[in-house]
Amino acid sequence: MKRHLCLILTCCGMTLCLSMISCDSKESATYINSNTANVDNIVHEESGNVWKPSKANSLFTAEEQEMANTAAAVDYMTDEEKRVVFLCNLARLDGNRFLIEYLRPYIRKNKLNMTASKDLQSLYYVDLKNVKNRYMLQPMKTLCDAAAYHAKDMGQHGLIGHSSSDGTDGIARIQKFVSKASRVGENCHYGREDALDIVIQLLIDENYPDVGHRKNILDAYWTNIGVSIQSHSRYRYNCVQDFCRM
Repeated sequence: MKRHLCLILTCCGMTLCLSMISCDSKESATYINSNTANVDNIVHEESGNVWKPSKANSLFTAEEQEMANTAAAVDYMTDEEKRVVFLCNLARLDGNRFLIEYLRPYIRKNKLNMTASKDLQSLYYVDLKNVKNRYMLQPMKTLCDAAAYHAKDMGQHGLIGHSSSDGTDGIARIQKFVSKASRVGENCHYGREDALDIVIQLLIDENYPDVGHRKNILDAYWTNIGVSIQSHSRYRYNCVQDFCRM
C-alpha cells in the first residue's frame, strides 16, 4: 500500500495555511489544515457537568439539538469545546438551517463582504445547502488527548501547523493516540477561542483553495472528533480539531 504526502504552505496577510494530504489506493484524501484569525476579546467558559445549548428559539427542534449535542456529558472537555462539537454537528445535520440560523447572522454582525469572497459564496450557495442528515460526530477521549497535546505544544512553543515541535508529522502524531484509525484528519485554528467564531471561520475557509477545513467538518466519512482550545503564546488561543472513523 503506497502513501503519498504533499506539503503546501501559503501566506496571505494574517492567514496561514498548511495542508497535508495522505492517501493510498483504498482511501480518499485526508485533509489536515491550519487557520489563523484576527484576535477578539473572548471570555472562556469553564466546563460543567452537562452542557446544554442556551438558544431557545431555534430552527432545530429540541430533539435535534439533543442529538447534535453529543459531547454534553463528557468530563474531559470544556463547555466551549463541547459547543464546537455541537455547532459542527448542527451543520452536518442540516446545512441550510445552520446557514439561516448561524451563518447569515454572523455575516451581518461581522459585516462580511459576500461579493468579495468566493469562499463565502461557495459555502453559502452550494456546500451547506448540500449537507443533510450526516452522522453526528461522537467525542472520543483519545482524539481529545491528541488535540490537547498538539494545541498545548503549539501554544507553548509559539508554533503553527500540524508537525509537533519535535518534528513528528501530524498524521503520525494523531495515530499514536488513535492507533486503530486508518485515516485521520485535523483542523487547526489560531486567534479565537469562541466556538462560533472557530466553526464559522473554518467553514468559510477564506483563501484556502481546497477548503480542507470545511471538508473535514462536513465530511460524511468521519464518525469521531476531538477538540481542544488552549492558549497560544503568539496568537493568544489555538483550537485543534482531530477527526477519525472508527
